Amino acid sequence: MAKLGRPILTQRSQTAHRKNGGPTWIVLGASGLLGSNFALEARKRASVWATFLKHPIQLSRCTPVALNICDTMSSERLFQDIRPDWILNCAALTDVDYCEKHPGQAREINAIAAEGLARIARRIGAGFVHISTDSVFDGAGAPYQEVDAARPVNAYAQSKLEAEERVLSVYPAALVIRVNFFGWGAGPKPSYNEWLLTRLERAEPFPVFSDVSFNPLLANTVAEMILDLTEQSQRGLVHLGCREPCTKLEFAYSLAEVFGTATTHFIRPATVDAVGLVARRPRRTNLDTQLAERLLGRPMPTLREELVRLLNLRSTLRHELLNIMTKVT
Repeated sequence: MAKLGRPILTQRSQTAHRKNGGPTWIVLGASGLLGSNFALEARKRASVWATFLKHPIQLSRCTPVALNICDTMSSERLFQDIRPDWILNCAALTDVDYCEKHPGQAREINAIAAEGLARIARRIGAGFVHISTDSVFDGAGAPYQEVDAARPVNAYAQSKLEAEERVLSVYPAALVIRVNFFGWGAGPKPSYNEWLLTRLERAEPFPVFSDVSFNPLLANTVAEMILDLTEQSQRGLVHLGCREPCTKLEFAYSLAEVFGTATTHFIRPATVDAVGLVARRPRRTNLDTQLAERLLGRPMPTLREELVRLLNLRSTLRHELLNIMTKVT
């Protein structure tokens, strides 16, 4: 595997734009949290093809298409037919405990398939963006820069690190984004903020980790930053995250405060070890985002700014996301 180091910040020549003046994107995993929100943001400045596997989707001004990313022939045929300028890979097996029980499947979907997609992208001359995770770190040395050694502590994180290595080995001009995100989702599995808000609305006691810290971003912000980075043709590893780290417990309290929820007394501080999860979790995975700030020419938003934006999107974007899968008959 290629050794990962500081991103090479040279510019890759732009492919020709379509007649509408913008690039064409294929979003892999568009039924997921980041994929669906990216498609909604990208359609403002690009033509978007949105792929799904199990959950058919219908996004206005986006073209849905079924695709199994593990099927190399189908992927290549689709890419050759569309000839996109950019491909975003959000498709992954993300259930950490499931991955721990099925490491082979996690590796097949998260790492081996990602390498195949990157190979095809390079062969047809399309830019390739791969979504990774802050979980590739063991939590002992946060905040983490792009050059810091990754030490995954579970099968999911190991498969994601292997994916990074495979993608950048076969396609050095690819862009790999490490990030932890939240937002309004389209799929059947609730996002972290949706899970928290549901528990708060039920007014029943529930545990939240007080010993796990991160610096997440709103999925819509992540989408905008990816679009801006690709307009500069950036490549290599880039960390994204909100300006300051917080524990999961602090995130829950901040979310409740922004949303005006009066049931915070039902939040029960808990530790990872006390809950007894199948897979180990790293404790502190907050990312150093100085590189991204230099590339984007702006500071990362604060967590509160992101939560306020999440609240503002509830009455508009969330409605469209909730209807993504119900429009298909």
